[in-house]
Amino acid sequence: MRSIEKYEKDYLKYEKPENLFEELYQVKYRQKNVNKQIKKYKPQSVLEIGCGMNSQANVMSEVVEEYTIVEPGHKFIEQAKKDLEDKNIMFVEGMVEEKIKDLRSRKYDFVILGSLLHEIENPKEFLEAIKELCDKDTVIHVNVPNAKSIHRLLAMESGIISEVYCMTQRNVEMQQNSVFDMNSLKKLIENTGAKILEEGSYFIKPFTHGQMMRCLNEGILDDRVMDGFENMIKWMPEYGSEIFVNFKWI
Repeated sequence: MRSIEKYEKDYLKYEKPENLFEELYQVKYRQKNVNKQIKKYKPQSVLEIGCGMNSQANVMSEVVEEYTIVEPGHKFIEQAKKDLEDKNIMFVEGMVEEKIKDLRSRKYDFVILGSLLHEIENPKEFLEAIKELCDKDTVIHVNVPNAKSIHRLLAMESGIISEVYCMTQRNVEMQQNSVFDMNSLKKLIENTGAKILEEGSYFIKPFTHGQMMRCLNEGILDDRVMDGFENMIKWMPEYGSEIFVNFKWI
C-alpha cells in the first residue's frame, strides 16, 4: 500500500537533481499542456485531483467560477492553501475515493488527473470511483509519464534497461505502479466505458530527470534549449516525456 507521508518526504528531497528537475521543469511543461486543454474546453468548474507542491490553479490561463482541489498529502495541500489563499477555491484533504459523498453534490465540467494515474495501485477502480463525480459532459484530462519517451528508448537501445516498460529505480522509490504507453492508457480508459476525445504527448526529454538537471547545472542546457525541447514535439509527436488523454464517460 502506498504511503502518502513517505511519498511527500521523498518528493520534497530537492537536493536530488531528479526531484528538482521535476519541480522546476517537468511540472512547468505539464501545466502548460493542461492550460491548452482548459482553454479549448472553457470549463466553469474544475476538479483537480492531486495538486502536489504546485497546483494547476497557480498558473491557470482561464478564469473559472468554481475550483476544487482534492489532495491526500498534508504538506501538499497546506502549500496549495498558502499559494491560493486569495482565490475562491475549495480544499479537500484526503483520498478522493473516500470523499465521493462530500463531492457528489457538485457538478464538474473538467477533471484534472495530473501525473497521478501511474501511481495508483488499481487505476481502473480509481477511475470507476471518480466516474461518480462526472456526467456525460464532463471532460477528464489524464497525463502520465510515457513509456516510449525518448529517454526510455535511449536507455533500452543502450542496454541500460531491458525494455521500456520496466520499473526504474525512481519508479520504485516514488511508489509508482504502472508504466503506460498510449495504447495501454487508452485501453484502461476505454474499459471503463469512456470515449476518447484527444490524445497526444508533450515535451521531448532525451535524458533522465537527474541527467537533465545536471546538464542544466553545468550550463550544457539552458531554459531556451528546454523550450526548444518542448517545441520539438511537432517533429516527434508520439515520443514526448509524458502522454495525455482527454475523455468523457458516455
